[in-house]
Amino acid sequence: MHGPINFETTKRVFFEWRFHQYELGRIKGEFDKGCPACDTTPVAVHIDGNKKLYRYNKVGRGIRNSYYSGGIFACDKEVQDHVSTIQNLKTQSSHMCGVSTLKAAKNKPVSFRSLDETGISMASCRHGIILAALNMYQGELYSYAHYLQMNRLQNVSFICQDIICKYWPWALKISSREQKFSLRQGKPFLGVLHAKGHSWYCQVLYGGRWQEGSGLTSGEEAEQVFSYLSRYNNNTKNMLKADRKRKLEAAELNQLTVEHNDSVTPLTRDSNGIGSANDKTTDMEESGIQQLDDDSSTPDMGEEEKPPKFRKICDFPGFKKKTLPARLK
Repeated sequence: MHGPINFETTKRVFFEWRFHQYELGRIKGEFDKGCPACDTTPVAVHIDGNKKLYRYNKVGRGIRNSYYSGGIFACDKEVQDHVSTIQNLKTQSSHMCGVSTLKAAKNKPVSFRSLDETGISMASCRHGIILAALNMYQGELYSYAHYLQMNRLQNVSFICQDIICKYWPWALKISSREQKFSLRQGKPFLGVLHAKGHSWYCQVLYGGRWQEGSGLTSGEEAEQVFSYLSRYNNNTKNMLKADRKRKLEAAELNQLTVEHNDSVTPLTRDSNGIGSANDKTTDMEESGIQQLDDDSSTPDMGEEEKPPKFRKICDFPGFKKKTLPARLK
């Protein structure tokens, strides 16, 4: 006789199995480069905050730590130290762009009585791969994006943001006061969609379509990733701190694995020009299509019994023609 299934034990076993798969992948080097297309030097990275992935403080933080250490999520203590350093510099910025009021550009610490984590800030490359993330505790601040740029995105050519016209002058002011916060080779990039809400001169200075070397980068890739991650809010808002982080880490690694398997499968040929197994399958499918299209391969059933290539819907068996009422004729 088998006893009842313990939900908590089964959930913890599943999380530990997922972490075991992550450790195996890290040993094999599957997560070393992040995006397989960008390698270690992404051309553009979109940084954005998500306030939907909050967590209630009534749940408590618990005593356990997350299995994933040094992964996609940054250490909370390091982030808080960086935020404190930036706040001590006492910089100011405007949240107006022309006649538009940018709510995300207010850059003021906000605390909610019912929330512990107020969301996450995340960076993703042009191919929708999550490169780095951190927990937000004071709303959407410039210093959160600044931490990701300084510590995780040092070799990026373009930094994409929805409010880059306000963030970039602020970051230049920070770098002028602290040499260690130099922006290096990064260039500002305003997302193509969010640029429509900015002033015309802002679109010219920072708009993605005006940046040389950016290609067809949209600067809106994080929005696509959030459309996937935001679904986890129904569970993560009532989880312990470690369980929430573990859940989101597993979701991000699952998304990375799926993108990795789908994108790194090119057709290869050897030196003799012989195709791979995928080529052989394609050749068989093409030959099958040619046989279907060739009337000579169809057995002779007589002229009247041979099915026509095109039929009307009313010619199929079982179709009943309906007559219109007299008042509609």
